Amino acid sequence: MPNAKISRRGVALTTAILGMMVALLVPSAAAAVSAPFATVSRYMSTLNTTTLYNEGCAQGTAAQQTFVAQNLVVVLDFGGPVAFGNGVYGAKLFNGTTATTSTIRDAVEWYAIGFHVCSAIDNSDHLRLAIGTNNSTGAAVGNAAGAAWGQMINDLNIWASVNPEGQTVSFAGANDIEPGFGDPIPARAWVTGFDTATNWSMYNYGSADGCSSIQIPGSDCGTTAHPTWSAEDIYYVSWGAQPCEPLPEVYLYPPPGNALQAKQWYWLSKYSIANHGSRFVFAGSMTEHASDSTTNTAVQGWSELYNQVNSDTTTAGSVKWSTDVTHAN
Repeated sequence: MPNAKISRRGVALTTAILGMMVALLVPSAAAAVSAPFATVSRYMSTLNTTTLYNEGCAQGTAAQQTFVAQNLVVVLDFGGPVAFGNGVYGAKLFNGTTATTSTIRDAVEWYAIGFHVCSAIDNSDHLRLAIGTNNSTGAAVGNAAGAAWGQMINDLNIWASVNPEGQTVSFAGANDIEPGFGDPIPARAWVTGFDTATNWSMYNYGSADGCSSIQIPGSDCGTTAHPTWSAEDIYYVSWGAQPCEPLPEVYLYPPPGNALQAKQWYWLSKYSIANHGSRFVFAGSMTEHASDSTTNTAVQGWSELYNQVNSDTTTAGSVKWSTDVTHAN
């Protein structure tokens, strides 16, 4: 696999003018465009290796049964960062237990093994397995925690490179960064720490709470509890920092949602063009219909984001992946 961090940053050379040129090759929002095959991402409540193997196998089997080569993403969300002391970091799982990065690393290898075994009839499918955390736990969110997460991703890709699983699986970092969870400075520091430790991508599968859905945002992002977020902060943790790619939540089902989240990300892409000369290139969309049936399905969420992005020649482009996250684990 190519160096994910460097190859994706080549896209950042896209200017507003180049974005218009690219748009000529992209179907308009009015055209019939099919949503990609949607994977099952997970809020993790276990490190049981049999469970992870079986979940990887189920995803691999589903990919194989489409009878076409699939390029997929799955996010395994292990919860907020935890500091154990002596430079050891990890995460707090959704069942309340904690685990170090080394324990998480050893467990997720079994998901990769399961996917590889159950999809590798012809090795035509590829999975980017994104190992996720969030920005919700105060002092444990910071540069050192990000660096530890990045080192874990390095270790996982080294493991994949010398095992058969590397034929079908590669690993990336991921972070559910939300203004509602905490202040921007620690979140930015986590991203910077991750960047110093690894050459692999980091997918922000978070939200843009408070950012405008009707115009280019500025310093008006954030929440009542954490009001200091700006569009520049969201830009940095989603696209501006070297490893970052946006894979945003597009949960809200209209009419109350009215494509609100997709519109927020469209205007953030416009912010990026206006202030940094490049549009966002969206890795994909995340929904959580399996956990909350009142929210967007995977097809609805992806379509909202795709249609917003492609409503404007300066932001137009592909939205490669679709994934729906569930609490079942």
